[in-house]
Amino acid sequence: MHDCSHQLSEDLSWLVRALESPLVAATPLSVLSVSPAFHLEFLDGRVLKGRQLRSTMEAERIEYILRSVGHPCFPHVLARHRTAILNDWIDGTPLNHVPLTPDLARRCGALHAVLHSSPLPADNPYQPRSAHRSAGRLRQELDQLVRAGLIEEREARVLLALALDHAPAISAVGFVHGDFCSENIVQRESGELCVVDNDTLTVDAMDYDLGRSWYRWPMSPPLRAAYLAGYDSGRSSHDFVTHFPHWAIAAAVAGAVFRLRHRPQSTDAPISRLRLVLRHCTSSVPTGEVLLRLCESP
Repeated sequence: MHDCSHQLSEDLSWLVRALESPLVAATPLSVLSVSPAFHLEFLDGRVLKGRQLRSTMEAERIEYILRSVGHPCFPHVLARHRTAILNDWIDGTPLNHVPLTPDLARRCGALHAVLHSSPLPADNPYQPRSAHRSAGRLRQELDQLVRAGLIEEREARVLLALALDHAPAISAVGFVHGDFCSENIVQRESGELCVVDNDTLTVDAMDYDLGRSWYRWPMSPPLRAAYLAGYDSGRSSHDFVTHFPHWAIAAAVAGAVFRLRHRPQSTDAPISRLRLVLRHCTSSVPTGEVLLRLCESP
């Protein structure tokens, strides 16, 4: 295994040195992430995961949320120093390498609801990033996509109107993952599911988080139904389904803008999801429940 300990940030190096056992190897887990993570092996046989966040504030937020949720399917924070966090390493198979069955989809939905049903502590210092996407913000983001040539101006007008027509009056706020999808969940040999990548944890509209999962994790209608049935065991998905056009468009537009800024070669996925919504709203707009079913994979 290639030793790249020299790539660790000053803060993550500080955490590693604070452990009693010497570091044997540090292997990067992703070269694309804005928050690099490492598989860390120590001389005493211990294996940990180290992550370098972009700011101390971001690392504090993730530590606070993981400690507040306190569920075994989310990693326990062993230590944090400024911008760096150490967790136990969780062995397992990423779900994007596992055939998704209705039972597995149901269990994933229930796991998503574990996070959303975790109460915000009375001392929670974090304000929601946005209860829902305002007209001004959505218009600005859509304009960026038009200027980049990713969508047409006519498509942007239709998407904005759809999103605003289906916006909820109020949005329930809580802990959200921000990227709850198969790539960030592993299945242990025991069958237990664990969420392993959590650097997008924040406080926001929980139905927006479901919209993010819809955009990031395409499923067939039966699998999505199983997912939402599992989710309903911990929190109702009714409001999300009712206002699905708003959350789907908001999530896919935000995803496209993020990729345009950081990975412009990978905007196809969110743009294809937006066009899927458009395809089924050319002459009439079905209910949120019907549109959700139409916008799933065959």
